[in-house]
Amino acid sequence: MSDPGTALRWTVPHGPTELSIELLAPCLLRTSGFPASLLEGAADEDTLELARLADARAREREAAQQDFLTRRWPALRAAARTDGKRHPAWRSLLRAHRRIESGQPLDDATVLVLGELGGAEAARWAEDWNTRLAEDEKLRADTKAALLMSTLRSYRYTAQAVDDERMRHAVFVSNPSFFRTALHRRLSDRTAKSGDALPDRGTRRTLATAHRYLRRFTTKCETVSFFGPILFAGLDPSQPEPVRMGEPGVEQVIVEASTWLTELLAQRVAADMPPERRRIRRSPLFAEPADGAQCLERAVDAKRFRVSAPALRLWRVADGAADLGELAAQTGMGLDAALEAVRALGPALIVTGAQPLAATELAALGALAGHDPTGPAAELDLARDAYAAAPWPQRADIHAEFQQRVQDLGGETRRGAGQHYADREVLFEDRTSPYSERVDFGGPTLDGLRQALTAVLPLCHLSALLSREDARDTLRAELRGSATRLIQLAAAPLPADQPRTDRLREVLRRLVTAEPPDAEGAVHLTREGIDRATAELWQLIPAASRYDAALPSPDLMAVGTDPGRATWLLSELHDDCSSIYGGLESRAHSDPAALWADFVRRAGEHIDPAQTATIVSRRRSAHVTPELPGVSIELSGLSAKSRDRTAPVAQATVAATGDALEVLGERRRLYPGDLASPLHRAVSLPAVVQLAVDAGPHTPRIVIDGVVYQRARWRTELPEHGTRDSYEAWLGVQRWRLGLGLPRRVFVRHPDEPKPLHVDFADPLSVADLARLGAAECVLTEMLPGPGQLWWHADGGHQCAEFRLGCVVQAGRREEREERQEEKRDD
Repeated sequence: MSDPGTALRWTVPHGPTELSIELLAPCLLRTSGFPASLLEGAADEDTLELARLADARAREREAAQQDFLTRRWPALRAAARTDGKRHPAWRSLLRAHRRIESGQPLDDATVLVLGELGGAEAARWAEDWNTRLAEDEKLRADTKAALLMSTLRSYRYTAQAVDDERMRHAVFVSNPSFFRTALHRRLSDRTAKSGDALPDRGTRRTLATAHRYLRRFTTKCETVSFFGPILFAGLDPSQPEPVRMGEPGVEQVIVEASTWLTELLAQRVAADMPPERRRIRRSPLFAEPADGAQCLERAVDAKRFRVSAPALRLWRVADGAADLGELAAQTGMGLDAALEAVRALGPALIVTGAQPLAATELAALGALAGHDPTGPAAELDLARDAYAAAPWPQRADIHAEFQQRVQDLGGETRRGAGQHYADREVLFEDRTSPYSERVDFGGPTLDGLRQALTAVLPLCHLSALLSREDARDTLRAELRGSATRLIQLAAAPLPADQPRTDRLREVLRRLVTAEPPDAEGAVHLTREGIDRATAELWQLIPAASRYDAALPSPDLMAVGTDPGRATWLLSELHDDCSSIYGGLESRAHSDPAALWADFVRRAGEHIDPAQTATIVSRRRSAHVTPELPGVSIELSGLSAKSRDRTAPVAQATVAATGDALEVLGERRRLYPGDLASPLHRAVSLPAVVQLAVDAGPHTPRIVIDGVVYQRARWRTELPEHGTRDSYEAWLGVQRWRLGLGLPRRVFVRHPDEPKPLHVDFADPLSVADLARLGAAECVLTEMLPGPGQLWWHADGGHQCAEFRLGCVVQAGRREEREERQEEKRDD
């Protein structure tokens, strides 16, 4: 096992530098919330063999067709045309051509003509063709009957699985509208009515959607969780067991109102408030011009608006700390004049209630209720608490009452059908695992995590540095040697050229295609080999640009039943880990303030707040990226920091060098934050994300030093399967699968689907769901780990589980390490 003192912080050689990696504790363990075994009953492995046989027969028939149409046809055609007496034979031959081309049997007269034209061999071929089609028809009938029974069993199993109260509750949390319209009655009752026949069309449609939920809840580790997946876990290198679980605790339910509801309530609070009590503050999108003209300038396009001297005086003091009555007294304007100035200033001022909400406020409804103790915000706050505390299924009625109250206020109760539920419903909720903060991962697991991060982070860090230099070139071309306002550049269409990053992609593509895959189709690379192949790319990164720290968040999965001995897989790599410690999930921690403070302290050891800035935008969804240390630049949202630690975006400029911002007279860099625009990349700390390797239509599984860097993937066209015949649609999908050599289970990214779709080709409902999608280019990835490779056991079975880690990585100068080692030897 690793030395406990270095188990969470270590260095690895990294080109001309060395990369320091610090693994932060605690980590998040995200799980699916339901056992993967729940899907087994919907599948039928026998259908895979039926598909193989049907495909083989179809290939034989197609080969026979080609044999006739390409090899035999010219001679038969010549024989029929050379003798004028055989004109009738020519017509029969054309009829044979059409029937063979369309896969139809030949009548006796046509068989006879083929024998006359081509001899005994042609006659035997025609008889074999008819025999083959008869056998094919029997196989088709048998397969179709077997598929029908398998589909019926899958429908019935899905109904039973979704009828489980825990699953019904999960569906309700995800989509209350679907639950009320489709699951108000038990699905099993509806399938029982059909007897041995398929359910009616409406029930089949409902079951297809229910089946999607079954797949989603058992195969994916959701960002926003269902039924227990929020689990904070400790990392203890001195612990000899791979994982140690304490006694389960009490599940915590956290419910919050949607962003649009809190905005509606904030507007109501402000509208119901006497004008003199409303807070006003300068819009960050406006500024006074540098030449001292009596006007305001819109920063995005430098358009000027003339304003009166009193209005300008009010604008200057409107910092949001005082209400309008206080500002009127402060400026000596009087309330009526101040109100007139507010109207004249229009969008240059922001008017809010007594206490505006910060964009990063995690408990927005409760905060609003505190400023509206007798109004609708307080009323809905109490209703929200009642919903959170209520058991299932009683809470469904409380949710309906909550929605009705929102409707009475004139608000929406649902937005964006098809999007993630936390951004769609009027309320969203999270639940902690009973084991949150009661699980510790020990030395064997930490050794695996260290091996995984050592294998994948250096490559991703190099990619981040190259990508940033590409973005800086793009930005410098736009700047043309002059500093420019940040917001003006944000509105400019910047090209996404990445010549350096493309060179790295090509290096990786060559490495992957040069290595023969193993028996499982995986290509094995080494970190040393990648270092040699990429050594010259370091010349494309200026030495001074190599040493900024970064805050990546790797999502790792253990492939195996024991995390202490499993193969590790990089599932995803985010460029900002701060949301683990200060975002939505932090509310589920026993001490969120201490969790955030410890993260800030650790990050501050590598990143100087005096040299960084963060952008605060209006919150548009449930996701919250916390405000990191440094200056906060207000764009469309309000910062929670004191005014002396904020700046309006109108006062932020991009330095002429294209590598930093100038804010409050100081050069600063932004934090990452999952923004991929060239502007943001150029002026940020390195955005360490996974660089996808594309080796063509099929990219094999890529393994680096025993760690799966990238799952096997296929980039291919999904054919149109819009036939009304369910058997033909099923066979079309299966033949497509077999032609590509796809594994049994994959995830499909289709342009019409907001999320990857899990498909098990042994599950007829899963195949039918895929067949319903339109023709489009899709990206498919293997399901890894699969059902037999899972280690987290809870709620009656093994679940998919994903480590979401926080890291601090920073390249250092090798000579400094060598000097330190030399000093130690001298001592």
